[in-house]
Amino acid sequence: MTDLLKDVEEFYAGFAASDFDRAFRIFAETVITVEPALGRAAGLNVWREYDEAFKTACPDAIFVLRSAVQEGERIAVEGSLRGTFAAPLRTPQRELQPTGHSFDVWFAHFLLFHEGKVVEHHIYYDQVAFGVQLGIIP
Repeated sequence: MTDLLKDVEEFYAGFAASDFDRAFRIFAETVITVEPALGRAAGLNVWREYDEAFKTACPDAIFVLRSAVQEGERIAVEGSLRGTFAAPLRTPQRELQPTGHSFDVWFAHFLLFHEGKVVEHHIYYDQVAFGVQLGIIP
């Protein structure tokens, strides 16, 4: 059985280093992403653009892995996303101005691999708590 955790850790490390080529190597070109703010999106380009915009706004953002469980070609990860909202954030709705607030929001990330690549993944987190920590929701 393939150790999918190594692939997830590589994605998280690449994201932390702003090395997006490294980070996104694990994803298929046709990956399906389900994420609260993004919705359901098809294609690596959409997922990568979304993540790059977030990392630009929060350049110190990192994923902190808490636990992971693998079964076959699926892995479930629990962790937190930490960082500081330091620059404008482009979203599909509008551009958000930075608040300088730090955040540490817990998430669950479920990934499905096929032939060594992530073909679908779902990310869940508390959007209200995240918005409060970012300073965009009172």
